[in-house]
Amino acid sequence: MTITRSPQTKKELQAELAVLVREAESNGVNVEGGYELDSTTGAHIWGLEFFPVIKREQGSRGRA
Repeated sequence: MTITRSPQTKKELQAELAVLVREAESNGVNVEGGYELDSTTGAHIWGLEFFPVIKREQGSRGRA
């Protein structure tokens, strides 16, 4: 599988990840879970985990 997107900054990476996750969700893919991704050099792997985060209402204080 080849991806044509090529982010150059952390901000671009975050934006591309957001698009990818939203597109997958729109296609019915359950994105929740952990993923292992090979580095470009093969020297290590990256761990990536997606999990739901519940947004608090503005003005909420303390832990839920």
